[in-house]
Formats: sequence, C-alpha cells, structure tokens
Amino acid sequence: SAELLLMNPSGSSTFLNIDLERGPSLAENPSFFVSLDGNVVGSLNLNGYHRMKVKLPPRMKKENVIRLFVDRPQEVPESGGRTLCFRVFRVKLTEK
Repeated sequence: SAELLLMNPSGSSTFLNIDLERGPSLAENPSFFVSLDGNVVGSLNLNGYHRMKVKLPPRMKKENVIRLFVDRPQEVPESGGRTLCFRVFRVKLTEK
C-alpha cells in the first residue's frame, strides 16, 4: 500500500488522476482501491497499465490522507527480496 497526504486542496481540483500498473508481486485478478480518510472513493481491476480518474468530494479538509491498496495478498519472491504489488507513475489533481 501507499499513502499520499493532500494538503489544502483548492476548490477547483475535483479529480485525482493516477497512472499505475500491476507489480510482479501481485496475485491474480487483484482489485486496486483508493480511499480518502478511510472511505473508498475509487476502485478498478488491476491487470496491467491503467490511467485511473477518481472524483473527489467537493469539500475536503485541510489535511487529507489518500491511501492506495490492493485486496489480494502479495506473493513473496523466491529470492526473498522486497515485494512490489503496484507501481505509480503519476498522480495529478485536475478540474476535469
């Protein structure tokens, strides 16, 4: 999982755009979720590269925790190295 801290969002930024892809440690047919302060605001089936657009609520707090996570357990690599369930390439706030 990963967490982003969104500080003082402007009223005009209503969408969170995320470019991401499935990582090598992820189990088959996983679901990817985006939560805002504990509430799921977006999800998709993560089976490749995706551009995800999540609508944010119109009124947000000064400090907002956005959490990115998957629902399937990760597979531990045979080498015993670190696990990588997903890769995020870009996160951007937009009006449309």
